[in-house]
Amino acid sequence: MGSFQKFVSAFVFIGFGAAAYAAPTSVMQTEDQMIDAAFADALARGSEAALDQNLRIVARTLASQDSVATANNPSLVNELYRGILEKVDAEHWTQFETHHFSIVKSLFRSQGLTTDNKGNWWFSSRSSLLRTTSKTGSEHVFKLFPLPKELVALKDNHIGDIDYADGKIYAPVEDGSKYLHPYIVVYDAHKLTVDHFVSVPHDLQPDGVPWVAVDAANQRVYSSQYSNTTKINVYDMATLKPLGQIAMSRMINSIQGGKVLNGSLYMTADSEDGKSHSIYKMNLTTGMVLTVAQMPKDLVEVEGLSFAQTAKGLELNALGVVVIKNPISKKIRRTEICGFHLDQMSRRDQFRQTLLNMAEY
Repeated sequence: MGSFQKFVSAFVFIGFGAAAYAAPTSVMQTEDQMIDAAFADALARGSEAALDQNLRIVARTLASQDSVATANNPSLVNELYRGILEKVDAEHWTQFETHHFSIVKSLFRSQGLTTDNKGNWWFSSRSSLLRTTSKTGSEHVFKLFPLPKELVALKDNHIGDIDYADGKIYAPVEDGSKYLHPYIVVYDAHKLTVDHFVSVPHDLQPDGVPWVAVDAANQRVYSSQYSNTTKINVYDMATLKPLGQIAMSRMINSIQGGKVLNGSLYMTADSEDGKSHSIYKMNLTTGMVLTVAQMPKDLVEVEGLSFAQTAKGLELNALGVVVIKNPISKKIRRTEICGFHLDQMSRRDQFRQTLLNMAEY
């Protein structure tokens, strides 16, 4: 039995950090008290892995308090653990601005976006890539039909949501409605010239490659199928060879974009009711999926997303598509970029920040 498991079996830990104190087991242990204890113990050990281990112990301890319920529901521990993770990982983003692109600019900003946080932004459309010097700026470098000729010969014709890492742009590529030839193409970020490209397994990407997200710190690239997604595909960043899959705590439909931040994968997709669009967060260690923001109701489609560090703090930017009302055609579309600020940080991220602050001293 680990130190925290022994501890939680003997005491209720009330409060957090230096203000915490122990209470005798004659007091019924509450879930919040045990979660506080889990954080306090993990903080003392300086380990996020210890936190997740402790939270599992909390789930088992809660289940053991109702032996009848546990006997009737063997999966109770997992259900309790998922509920605890929802509390620990919950956060919320609020939209603070919307920028509408012109019809012409929308043509080349219709799929994905990314930034290097050094003043450069990149956008993708189905058949183009461009680099700008701001998220709303004009083209600085523009490439129309940038796909390698080998992929054009395979009828590949669609670029999805892109990502930036280490001077490269990673672009997901697919062949229209047949989805027989999924690829990831890597470009030089400055010149937008092809560096290399790799075929990804069709059985992992059966309905195309709608997005890629790069985790340079851990040398991983993530993607998924588009529809009814229950697993995230993991690829090696250097070779783009598959490394495995991460099971999601719940299904998401029509994923259009993805980016990695602080050990979590953020995705744009349909809302649970299928009537609007949402931004989701998935813990890449536990697979817990949570809704963290809502896109505007007037969007007919959501596209890619990206994070940017600004003078005012961290921003999340997501692309959406609206139909322009006009007497001529109902098919005229325009893209807009929606900016979000984080107004509720998750308790896990607060824990991570505390660990970082402790490491600086």
